[in-house]
Amino acid sequence: MPATLVLTRPTPASLRFLAQIEAVTGANVSAIISPLFEIVPLPHAPLGVGDVILTSANAVAALTPEDHARGRTAWCVGEATASAAGAAGMHTRGADGDADALVELIRAEEPPSPLWHLHGRHVTGDIAARLQSAGFQVESRAIYDQAALLLSPEAREALDGDKPVVVPLFSPRTAALFAQRSPFAAPLHAVAISQAAAAPLAALPLASLTVAETPDAAAMLRSTCRILQSAE
Repeated sequence: MPATLVLTRPTPASLRFLAQIEAVTGANVSAIISPLFEIVPLPHAPLGVGDVILTSANAVAALTPEDHARGRTAWCVGEATASAAGAAGMHTRGADGDADALVELIRAEEPPSPLWHLHGRHVTGDIAARLQSAGFQVESRAIYDQAALLLSPEAREALDGDKPVVVPLFSPRTAALFAQRSPFAAPLHAVAISQAAAAPLAALPLASLTVAETPDAAAMLRSTCRILQSAE
């Protein structure tokens, strides 16, 4: 029995990921898009001079014209974030997909202060504090919220059924929101981007739990495709 894919990121990101999965597998995938949060820009004072640090493409969408992003350098956690920043007219420097790599890149390249870490209301990684301890002047600013959503009726029906379900989870908070919406009856195969994202799933009776080999979108794509093809 082919598995159903339940995607919990905001709709644009879920659609991109689904297209990548179908390109890799060469098949139409039975998928349900049910975001567990939505991005809500937060009012914020215009940015001062300096480079920006971006740990999500969502921060790019939350920038305002008064932030004068075009022409700045953006230090980005990974390829997707760098692509969004580049499309917004920023010069980009990209790390290899996680906060540790981004901190090490900035420490090695030593961009001039001040730096602006632009992020959501819910943030992990302590990037600003770690860079401040290394001598950088960093302003940490939340410019969007990740407002929690309930599962859609279609997702709830799939998760309460008897057909296998594969759920990729791209952050610890998304995993926690998903776990809070349990119990689920379906044979559930979870794919977590990191051990931190896997931790909130510990109490769920999963059919399988896969942690991506590296905390980035490419590894999540490989792992999700593999589990989709093997789940039954």
